Amino acid sequence: MTKQPHAPDAAAPGPAHERLNLEQRRARDAWKVVATLVRDHSSSGPDKRTKADDVALGFARQSRKLPYRVMAAGVGQAIVFVYSKSGVGKHKNQRTDAEKANCLLLRELARWLLGERLGLRPERHESQPESAIIELLTGTIPNVKANSALIRFVTSEMVAYLSWMNRFLAGQGWSVDDMDDGEATS
Repeated sequence: MTKQPHAPDAAAPGPAHERLNLEQRRARDAWKVVATLVRDHSSSGPDKRTKADDVALGFARQSRKLPYRVMAAGVGQAIVFVYSKSGVGKHKNQRTDAEKANCLLLRELARWLLGERLGLRPERHESQPESAIIELLTGTIPNVKANSALIRFVTSEMVAYLSWMNRFLAGQGWSVDDMDDGEATS
């Protein structure tokens, strides 16, 4: 079995406190995403608890559901489902909050998978980063062969990364009741 090219599991050499294993890197990155989400898409209520806006709740909802979709239908089908709900054909100012949340989730996953784990240059996808994972899975990214090893890698990496993201989102106190919108989980 050949190893799929990706970034090394340990951070670049440096002082001992800067070397992180893969789980620590996932956790650190997921924490940064959630902290940014909290900063940009929430406010403190009268009880001093953080209240998420609709974009943040939509992001948390899709983040929570995506690992189940990946396991049930496969990574390609799951990503295409979220992509179809992201309003990509619309101008970003015309997207609903749910569509903005889906775009944000796809962008963060693409940044982690392509940039951090595969060492690809995410700048190539600046015009439409939401489609970067689809391009990866369909083999339309130059010098990347879409094969079963890549699909397995993306599947396991996405589920592991989302696990950290979901832990941190749950830690914000955004209740499951806030996120339950009755949406079908296809």
